[in-house]
Amino acid sequence: FLSPDPVLAYPENPQDLNRYSYVWNSPLTNTDPSGKATEWTRLGVTAHLSLSTWSRSSLPNYDGRGWFSEVPFTNMQGFSFRPDLYWTDGGIGGVWELKPVSNMIGYKHDKAIMQATRYAQELGSISKFNFNQVDWGLGTSKGAPIPFYGELKIVAPHTNGFFYEFRYFIPNGREAEGLIYYDHKKLDRIHTSVGEQVQYGAAAGVATFFVISGQSYLLPVAAPLTPAMAP
Repeated sequence: FLSPDPVLAYPENPQDLNRYSYVWNSPLTNTDPSGKATEWTRLGVTAHLSLSTWSRSSLPNYDGRGWFSEVPFTNMQGFSFRPDLYWTDGGIGGVWELKPVSNMIGYKHDKAIMQATRYAQELGSISKFNFNQVDWGLGTSKGAPIPFYGELKIVAPHTNGFFYEFRYFIPNGREAEGLIYYDHKKLDRIHTSVGEQVQYGAAAGVATFFVISGQSYLLPVAAPLTPAMAP
């Protein structure tokens, strides 16, 4: 409250326009040691990184077909975008965007749909320019498959030194919207299936499966995070 933030992390948020406000005037639920982004924002980056790591190791792709995550594109006008997840094969494509559960209703939901729609439209334009006749849409709207059923749970280390469990899900009946939602909780203690406490710090790209209460989880090792992965 005594010094201004060095940057405007989210200029579209009116709370960010006042650089003397601290974590959007919600100090009981957020922290921001650097003045550059709230802890909630950093958790969003970790949620995106975790899903991307899982999709790249678990979902099939081959010869430019199948599932792809965090692939950057730029259209002819210089607009750059990077879908969180997409699928393409057999002349159809499906775009998926990852959003926190707060985006399930209201204007945030509408904004998320607009973002995913824009990405699908841009991919359609790029396909036509490259003479690839791909009919792009949101989620399963054009016949593309769903990335997973039920709930996907991933435990990942966060930059604050704690481990978090991220729960991802696609609401029943809303698969054609192309939105995957997530929430999270901090874990006090983590053990592997052999009872040893989890330690991380292996080479980037390495992932470890372990068990908590009989459920298998994927632990992506910490890797460089980019602002483009933020929600």
